[in-house]
Amino acid sequence: MFQNNVDATIKVVAFLFLMYNVFVLIYIIQDEEMNKIPTVSEVVSSGLRIAVAVPLERSIRDVAFLSLVPILSKGWGYLGGNYGRTDMARNHIAEELLSSDYTHVLMMDSDHIHPEDLVERLARWVMADPSKKVIAGLNFRRSAPYDPCVYMDTEDGLAAPLNWPNGLGMADAVGFGCVLIEKSVFQKLNRPYFAYTYTDEGGSQSEDIYFSLQCRKMGIEIWCDTTTTSPHLTDRLIAEKDFRYYVEKHPEEVILPKDTPSQISLPNLGMDMG
Repeated sequence: MFQNNVDATIKVVAFLFLMYNVFVLIYIIQDEEMNKIPTVSEVVSSGLRIAVAVPLERSIRDVAFLSLVPILSKGWGYLGGNYGRTDMARNHIAEELLSSDYTHVLMMDSDHIHPEDLVERLARWVMADPSKKVIAGLNFRRSAPYDPCVYMDTEDGLAAPLNWPNGLGMADAVGFGCVLIEKSVFQKLNRPYFAYTYTDEGGSQSEDIYFSLQCRKMGIEIWCDTTTTSPHLTDRLIAEKDFRYYVEKHPEEVILPKDTPSQISLPNLGMDMG
């Protein structure tokens, strides 16, 4: 009787061990599949016709230009924006997209260092779910506190997250360091798509926040890929490490909104969010 109980216990343990390994294997396969970056040919074969664009307000620094060369050399389409104020350059790119046969445009700011596989990284989410129309990378403000340029609506206004999951998450507004946008978004929004706005009290709102708020009014979801980032270029490259270091050294500046304890509030929504 005792031996039978031991044998039964061994069988149960062996079965549970087997199932554990099966579940781990399934998780690994699913995780690898989610993080798999498609090739250029796979993106094209999916039916996506993506053009890249660089809104230029000023000349581009050589190191930033060099990061664009590998992307442009892959054969993506290109929409050229006129030199001018950033909101006007973005609006010009949107109009070019509307008159083209491209399905999407990827706007890449000229003061970022972009990864070579940026198009493929953002396109994978659309390939997996075509309902996603606006997808940004996770980039960081180039001045203190170097906070992430992705925002959620709180009781205290738009707030940047202090922490975030690894993957794709929904946001209420994003900076435009790198953003993939489907053409149908511009077909749904009213002109102008991008605009600087000002208040009588001297406040201002950047063109990318304006675009984000227009999307929200029209029920267009905004997403952020936290695994994809284009470091912001100043006298050095600004990335998550700068934000973490600043928060560690200046904890008194971290303000936690009552309804979102994992987020920091932004007292200044400046002109340059992306």
